Amino acid sequence: MQETPKKVYKDEWDTDFREAYEDRGSFRPLKVVTRREPNRWLGTLGGLLIVGAICWGTYLITSGHAPVELTKFPGPVYVAGAGLAISVLAKYVG
Repeated sequence: MQETPKKVYKDEWDTDFREAYEDRGSFRPLKVVTRREPNRWLGTLGGLLIVGAICWGTYLITSGHAPVELTKFPGPVYVAGAGLAISVLAKYVG
């Protein structure tokens, strides 16, 4: 019986062996990600401010006020912006 010559593996880094990939199998457990719950009270407050500002702006437009009234300081644009800021803040404050 004749032996087949072994193939010698050489690469550019002068190593003579090959490393195979790790066999992990077919099942991998899922990573457990712990997420903080958003602050519900602040989220509700922000949502109510946004909805209230939309209603207020709709009332101003339909009752004959000028569109400039929407952007005056205690106007609906500022209230909606505050509601949006509070809603975003509620996501990050646990």
